Amino acid sequence: VFRPKANVHVGYSFEREEAGDRPAEDDWTFNGHRLSAGVVLPPWNKITVAADTEYVIRRFDEENQQPPNKEREDDEWLAIVTLSRAITRNVDFALQYLHQQNDSNIPLFEYRRNIYGGIVTVRF
Repeated sequence: VFRPKANVHVGYSFEREEAGDRPAEDDWTFNGHRLSAGVVLPPWNKITVAADTEYVIRRFDEENQQPPNKEREDDEWLAIVTLSRAITRNVDFALQYLHQQNDSNIPLFEYRRNIYGGIVTVRF
């Protein structure tokens, strides 16, 4: 019988968004770099702990319409922690916490949010 092991993952991706060809759409055209990492620990007393994080750097190509004449630069950070427990062989219940923040050189696009959730997973 094999024992469960931890899972560690890391990644990088490049993203390019081309939003359109009108000035208002140009505000959303960017190049981005996404770094991600996470870990899933082996179950302990039927409880599994997982943590993921990612950091995204977005540099927008065009000057923004609001405020005008300023190229937007965003740095976004996301962190998720999940505690899950097997209820039966086919049903899991999880509690999850998500923190997301976006730092921008344009205050209109700055935000912080925290989301708490409960998740039921059924396999059939």
